[in-house]
Amino acid sequence: MDTQVTSDDDRETRYHRWLLASWCLMIEDLGWGESRMATKAKRMTWLEWLRRFLRRGGKVPFESQVNPLDVWSEGHLIGLLNIERVKHGLRPVAIDPALTGVAMHWTATQAKLNRGVYDHGDFQGRIAEVVEAPAGEIGAVGNATMAGTVAGWMKSDGHRARILTPEYVIAGASRAVSSDGTTYTGCDFASHLARK
Repeated sequence: MDTQVTSDDDRETRYHRWLLASWCLMIEDLGWGESRMATKAKRMTWLEWLRRFLRRGGKVPFESQVNPLDVWSEGHLIGLLNIERVKHGLRPVAIDPALTGVAMHWTATQAKLNRGVYDHGDFQGRIAEVVEAPAGEIGAVGNATMAGTVAGWMKSDGHRARILTPEYVIAGASRAVSSDGTTYTGCDFASHLARK
C-alpha cells in the first residue's frame, strides 16, 4: 500500500476518512445506543474511546480492501453528512429514531413503486406528527455508494442547502432496494421533535 501523501487535499481526505472510520469503529465496538450513552451519560469523549481502543491493540486503517464508505449504514451516511456540516462550520446532526422511522417507511414505499425518481410526495404531511418545522428531506436514486450519494447531494444546490441548514439538529436516513436492484436513499432533517 502506498502511504505517500502528495498534496494537502490528499492529506485532508485521508484525515477525514480516518476520522469517519474511527467513529464507525466506536459505534461497532460499543453499539450505537451505548456509544450515545457513553458520550453523554458517562461523558466519554470520542478521543477517550479512541485511546482505549488503541491501547487494546485496535487499529484504524487509512485504507482497507473493503471501503467502509461503500457499505450501507445509517450511521455512516449521517457521518458523511456531518463531515460536510462541520467543514462549513455547522454542528453535526444526531440520529433520531423517529426520523429514521419516517425515512424507512418512505424509502420502502419508493422502492416498491420503483419509478426511478425520488418522489417527496406530501413530505410535510408525513413528517408533521413527528417533528415541527423547520424540517427537510433529501433523496437519491441509483447511487451504489454512500460517498457517491453524498457527493451528488453536495453538487445539487437544493440538496446542499438542506444538508447545510444551521437549524437542523436531528436526522434519520434509510436506503431501500427495489426488485430490480435500484437503490432509493432518503434522509430527513429537523430542528426538534414535535411536542407531545
